[in-house]
Amino acid sequence: MLFYLSVVIFSLLIGSFLNVVIHRLPIMLHRRFKTECLGYLSERHPALLQHDAVTKEVAQATPYNLVVPRSACPQCGHKITALENIPVLSYLWLRGRCRGCQTPISLRYPLVETLTTLLAVVVAWKFGVTLAMLMAVVLTFALISLTFIDLDTQYLPDEITLPLLWLGLILNFNHLGRRPRQGESLGGGCSPTQRAVGNQRRGRNTAQNWERALQRRAVWPSALGRARSSSAARIPLTE
Repeated sequence: MLFYLSVVIFSLLIGSFLNVVIHRLPIMLHRRFKTECLGYLSERHPALLQHDAVTKEVAQATPYNLVVPRSACPQCGHKITALENIPVLSYLWLRGRCRGCQTPISLRYPLVETLTTLLAVVVAWKFGVTLAMLMAVVLTFALISLTFIDLDTQYLPDEITLPLLWLGLILNFNHLGRRPRQGESLGGGCSPTQRAVGNQRRGRNTAQNWERALQRRAVWPSALGRARSSSAARIPLTE
């Protein structure tokens, strides 16, 4: 019982942090994209940036990351205190409204915290106190963040997906799961084609396998390209 209680408390705290990640990480990426684009233009076409409003905006931008600035109401600027930042309970205590201006607070915040806690408890019940449980919880937290970021921006940040990829590959060599197939260390992009080749060598019917492999290799890159291009246009610089 004490184990599950610890999981609940820890997951609620992590859920509160995931709300910060979901909201701030896309904005941080968009700011970085703008900075990199301005750096490129300043080297190649400096005359275009002399009277550019975006250049002044980026130059005057305050530090913005997962730590600073402090969380605040986007309407009145009221700084969120520690008592107002208790997962789920603060939302109920404030009746879903900002303490400063009474603006309604999005229901997503307690929803993410509750979902994080429920899924973590399910994972703990399934795996028990093991290293596999710890890794499954990390995967669950990452997938929750990716899901809501994807819903908002149609973007899956490399800052989450790439560490998750390599962590999974490393752990699969430690008897926590199957060993990765050849090609999966490249991100899985070659796996459909390699499976089709493998089936052909074994004398299996490969027509359908090749068709699936070509479809996956053709569809996924274009879909990811559309998602990346659309996210850059839809994410606001400040909020």
